Amino acid sequence: MIDLLATIPTYLSVLFAGAQTLLVLRALRLLRVFRIFKLSHFLSEMSFLGTAIKASLRKISIFMLFVVALVIILGSVMYLVENGENGFNSIPDCIYWGIVTITTVGLR
Repeated sequence: MIDLLATIPTYLSVLFAGAQTLLVLRALRLLRVFRIFKLSHFLSEMSFLGTAIKASLRKISIFMLFVVALVIILGSVMYLVENGENGFNSIPDCIYWGIVTITTVGLR
């Protein structure tokens, strides 16, 4: 019901020019935040996940160390291969390129 009341002003503003005063009803969307409190029965599953992460912490840290070393090495190799061309002006730029390439963010 709250979702319906919160979205009505959007549709009315499209249909009628003076319906901008109904935007106050959109504040009812904030009440949807209280749905988070219904998730309390998942706390036991979250503690199970925390236990699993603590048990695998050594493996996770070794993997992350390997990834960091790989990014630094590949960034340095890329700097040597490109020789300062095509935007690879420094080793930190090349390490940034390696991070963007591995995470497939694609910000270049």
